[in-house]
Amino acid sequence: MTDTASIQSDLISLFQDWTIQREPIGLETAIYHDLHLAGDDAYEILTEIAKRYGTSFEGLNFDTYFAPEYAMPWRYWAARLGYPDTKRPRLTVAHMVRVIEQGRWCEP
Repeated sequence: MTDTASIQSDLISLFQDWTIQREPIGLETAIYHDLHLAGDDAYEILTEIAKRYGTSFEGLNFDTYFAPEYAMPWRYWAARLGYPDTKRPRLTVAHMVRVIEQGRWCEP
């Protein structure tokens, strides 16, 4: 089994490769709110996590945590102007580490 520090490092690296985020990515970075991953991109990164770690995302209500891809340009600029998406809870890198360690989806 991979240790927590290794999972954290690998996951942060995966998110850095997947996004154009200029700020450092840490454990409290939110996948949707901070990295602006939504729609197909979010689905693909969850698929990659499942493939790498054998993690099951069964039970995850995707729409609860991620906006549809077509809404992202609007959501991105609204957030930049001080109107973040408060409808969706923050799903952080730290929580994804916990999900990987448990091997299955659990609510934050």
